[in-house]
Amino acid sequence: MGRIITLPLHPSPQGRGKSKGTDRLFRGLFRQGFHLSGQIKQGGIILMQKKAKDYPKFKEVWGRIVAHAGETFHAHDGHEFTYKIEGDNFQASRPSQTINKTNFEHAYEMIPIHKDKLNEKIVKGPAYVWEVLHDKRISTGQW
Repeated sequence: MGRIITLPLHPSPQGRGKSKGTDRLFRGLFRQGFHLSGQIKQGGIILMQKKAKDYPKFKEVWGRIVAHAGETFHAHDGHEFTYKIEGDNFQASRPSQTINKTNFEHAYEMIPIHKDKLNEKIVKGPAYVWEVLHDKRISTGQW
């Protein structure tokens, strides 16, 4: 495990949660390999940095996603779905939904992340993105 930092929680000036600056800070930290530890301690969020060697590059993960297109995947709620890849777009079979590759990359930068923490404010199609990234064919047991 790499570095561990704690970010203080500051409300936005408008009093509606995080500020835009906080969002930019989090995105920058996620790009540097930090992920949420799931702990809030003394009014701050704890972030831990994974080592670069802990996870493969996203290009490799996207290659796995492309390689398993057309196969049946099982969602957490029990329903099955398939998908196809057209260019940089993931097209889910049920319901028909197109999700750009960048959504998978953004979610991948946050792994490990609990399913409930990934939502529409973070990525498009969070349920599909989470299920595919956490399927054993894609994660190969690495996260």
